[in-house]
Amino acid sequence: MELWVISLFLIGLGLAGFGAIWTLVISFGESIFWGISYLFLPFIGALLFISIKWNKRSVKMSLFSQLVGIIFIGISAILAILQNWSFQNIIAHWTPKDKSETPVTQVMLNYPKQTVLSVEVAPETQPPYEPSISLRAYRSRSQFKRYMEVGYHAFDLEDYHTALINFEQALKEQPDNTYAQKAVENTQQRIQQGSYTQVMNAGYQAFDRQEYAIALEYFQIALEHRPGDSYALKAIDNTQRKLNP
Repeated sequence: MELWVISLFLIGLGLAGFGAIWTLVISFGESIFWGISYLFLPFIGALLFISIKWNKRSVKMSLFSQLVGIIFIGISAILAILQNWSFQNIIAHWTPKDKSETPVTQVMLNYPKQTVLSVEVAPETQPPYEPSISLRAYRSRSQFKRYMEVGYHAFDLEDYHTALINFEQALKEQPDNTYAQKAVENTQQRIQQGSYTQVMNAGYQAFDRQEYAIALEYFQIALEHRPGDSYALKAIDNTQRKLNP
């Protein structure tokens, strides 16, 4: 699409410039007066010269060349505007919502009675990270747009690590772009929120198994993700009471 826009613009510019120079040569060929008028008063001089000398075939052809060039330039400008508008719509549609708009579900804890256990359970490890989508399908786009579109696609698939990688690459291409900055910020919040939720759930599970030392470690990690979080602080307090009755 971009190649067609640039090609139309260059062709139109060439035709318009050729027609203007051709008219200038014809005007000097008629007389010095017409040539100087066209050169120093390009619009008024050209209009007078073309209207008076309209019966000449060369004048008609030069004007036709200019008009076709102007039309091509206009079409390329319209296509460029439509292309930019389409990309802005994509960004507006896929821009992640702020963290503040995400509903928060409160979790009520029902702590069991303490019993003695000697079992130690290691925290679960996540499988190796694999991107959900490939960049190959987006090779025809410009670098910035390609990274942004892949990022939004990955975000929609909840593959936040792939999204963050592409948003950061887009931000390197255009460091001052507000869309890329906002996308990086929102994706980092989603990753942090996901890590917090996973760690808190692991802590609750350890607490339900009465493995209070392990649960305490999980809750402390969750508090590092969200300093001052009331749920993490409450969970730490309850777990410490179990460890130190």
